[in-house]
Amino acid sequence: MITLQITNIELPTGYTHDATDWQVATSKTFSADSIVAESLNDSEQKTVKLFDLPLDPQIKHYSRARILFNRGYSKWAIIDEFYPKDINEISLDLDLPGALSVPVFAHDYNLNKFPTTKFTINLEGFSSTGTGKHVATNWLIEDMDGKVLLTVDNDDRNLVTRTFTELVLPFSQIIKISASFISSSNDVSDMSTMTVVTKGMYDIDPIIITDVGRIIPEHDKVVETTQIVGLTKIEWKLYDADDVLVWSMDTVGTKVVIPGQYFTDNTHGRITIKSFTITDHSEVISKDFKVVDVLPSTLPYNVSY
Repeated sequence: MITLQITNIELPTGYTHDATDWQVATSKTFSADSIVAESLNDSEQKTVKLFDLPLDPQIKHYSRARILFNRGYSKWAIIDEFYPKDINEISLDLDLPGALSVPVFAHDYNLNKFPTTKFTINLEGFSSTGTGKHVATNWLIEDMDGKVLLTVDNDDRNLVTRTFTELVLPFSQIIKISASFISSSNDVSDMSTMTVVTKGMYDIDPIIITDVGRIIPEHDKVVETTQIVGLTKIEWKLYDADDVLVWSMDTVGTKVVIPGQYFTDNTHGRITIKSFTITDHSEVISKDFKVVDVLPSTLPYNVSY
């Protein structure tokens, strides 16, 4: 004789316990030929089950149970193994269902220049109002039109961190990355989604090609940068020796004229630029400048013999 009992049976609001499946077997796989006792969809003995049958005390046995809710089945309880005695009372723990938290993206990925290949996503924040544990995660990557680029269901190896190597994202596109948690009680959270913009096909970091190391005092200075594919504007800024912003201008081209009034004798500072395209922007690029004294072309002198 053996008695099986389900513990930890307090259900969350909205769930009802309608029936229980009970099984005892001589194999951990619970194959059909190994099952020695079974009661399925048992609506009378829902939390405690008595099997009155002889069991071989020299053979290891296994027991498990799952319960039928008004919203579907739970997963099977953690398998308990035992050797029969005259009377066995086996307690089985079940992971009870409950509402799951929505995944939280652990970093601020919502920025331009998101990698198009081999990128890593980190999640956090799993919790459940039931007793279920985090056992898998669903991953989904789409474009803004809803076209699925990649889907990974029931990923039980990458619960909160996954490196994606199996696809190449398009350049300069808005991409949606989504994830949901799965618990051991078969609950699935709502999807959480973030939006990123992938990097452009071309390098948009500008390079100042003008020599600004020796600027003539009180003279306007033409400063030029490299050509950029898809350029929409460049932000130019001038900082003095104390790193105070003293001048700025936006241009749609790669040249700008900085007024000479900002270049006084023997001063120095830095010029910064930042370029923009329709879907991307560069880092801030900085280059130091220096205003120098200019020697006159003809110097007075005395000749003595």
